[in-house]
Amino acid sequence: KKHLQSMGAAQKTALDWGSNFMTELLIIACALLDISCAIFEFTQPIPDRISREVDNPITIVTGCILYVYVFETCVRVFAFRLRIFKLPLELLDLAIIVVSVIVYALVLLGGATQDHKNVVTFTRCMRFVRLIKVGKR
Repeated sequence: KKHLQSMGAAQKTALDWGSNFMTELLIIACALLDISCAIFEFTQPIPDRISREVDNPITIVTGCILYVYVFETCVRVFAFRLRIFKLPLELLDLAIIVVSVIVYALVLLGGATQDHKNVVTFTRCMRFVRLIKVGKR
């Protein structure tokens, strides 16, 4: 409770937004959509999985989901400030999002190898782990 007293109004609002039921519902929906994309992509023949141009619908959906995750992560970093580094699930979540953004950028810039593209699928699955955090609240 002591840390809540030292927070400003904007920081309290960010913390409230992060723990809001609708925010958690949005994260669950994004995680399920993300896993659906991974399953769809995994079931495609290899040549189709390798092509990840910017206009690929799966790439576009992944980008939209990632934007939601990045926004949510930024709000959490703003709300928790340095305390985020003391919370293991928040730190894991932050690491997953940072790796996801880096790999997604590599894919969009065309510098991605097959290994990078496999990491995209892996990060999709790891983002599903974020639901553990939602379940703990």
